[in-house]
Amino acid sequence: MTIIAYLKGSEPPLPAPATGQMRLGTRDRTIHPSGDTFQLVWEEGPIVYLLWLTPQEGGRLTEAQFRAVVSGFTWP
Repeated sequence: MTIIAYLKGSEPPLPAPATGQMRLGTRDRTIHPSGDTFQLVWEEGPIVYLLWLTPQEGGRLTEAQFRAVVSGFTWP
């Protein structure tokens, strides 16, 4: 899993329109498809966070697999 934080306005453009939302902790986050995986995106004040999983070489993650892995962590 990779999480990168950017100052709002300096983050890279999202690869595709949102496919849905996912609850992390007490808030909903937006899911965007990105190549062979998905990105979870959220803002906290002036910071934009991007979270994604890297599949095994030559592999692909479905949205259901992405959701299952991410929801297995504890989020504040």
